[in-house]
Amino acid sequence: MSMLRLFLSALALTLCASPTLAAAPSLQPGNWQASIQVQMPGLPEMPPISTTYCLTPEQAADPEKSLMDKIKQGQSEGKEQCKTLSHSLSGQTARWSVQCTGTQKVKSNFEITYEGSTAYHGTIISEIETPDGAMTMNQSIDARRLGDCKK
Repeated sequence: MSMLRLFLSALALTLCASPTLAAAPSLQPGNWQASIQVQMPGLPEMPPISTTYCLTPEQAADPEKSLMDKIKQGQSEGKEQCKTLSHSLSGQTARWSVQCTGTQKVKSNFEITYEGSTAYHGTIISEIETPDGAMTMNQSIDARRLGDCKK
């Protein structure tokens, strides 16, 4: 598997799962921007990635369903099978672990701290099995609501 495909798969999991955890503090629907810094030991530092996405009222109202829908979509497209191993919420900080098997095996541990309903930041540590051996990917994410979704 190419490094780019591996990185993009992990990034997709991060973006899909980060704002959507059952019982997490409520996020406002709207246009969101996330900045993600990825570090992989032994590899040159990658520039931060910034992306925007629309969090719909339906996704904000039922984050667990939104996460499961995205996981199912990823399973049908990439033959990945992902499941949540654990999750907890303490104050404004959510922690959870997700494991994916299939064409690639990844176990990710998330810790996201919500700043009210308009921002969150956190870390994701992923252990990835590759043909060349195990690899660790460390990601930090900062996200904030920009306003209403563009039509």
